[in-house]
Amino acid sequence: MFEWAHGIIDQMLTLIRAGIVVFAIITVSMIYARTKAVVPVAVAALLAGAVIWAVNNIDWFERKVGQETIALAPALAEPLLGADGLRFAAADGPGDERERAFHRA
Repeated sequence: MFEWAHGIIDQMLTLIRAGIVVFAIITVSMIYARTKAVVPVAVAALLAGAVIWAVNNIDWFERKVGQETIALAPALAEPLLGADGLRFAAADGPGDERERAFHRA
């Protein structure tokens, strides 16, 4: 069951990636047909290339976010103590009294 679902998801991802490439080609072609100028076509091609790269390298973004999250984790893991001995986040807003009461040290 899971292998079948993974196969379908992989096929859908491949179809979506192919659709994005086709859409990028159509977009660059339409810009060329409308303007017949080099600069708009070059900009459209660069942006289309960036979008295609981003879609195909989503794992790179996930790794970067994971690294930054792990790098920030030690600073966020230390609880902040208030004057009354309550643990709370530095940015308190209205309605946080219930949360403070729940997190009494």
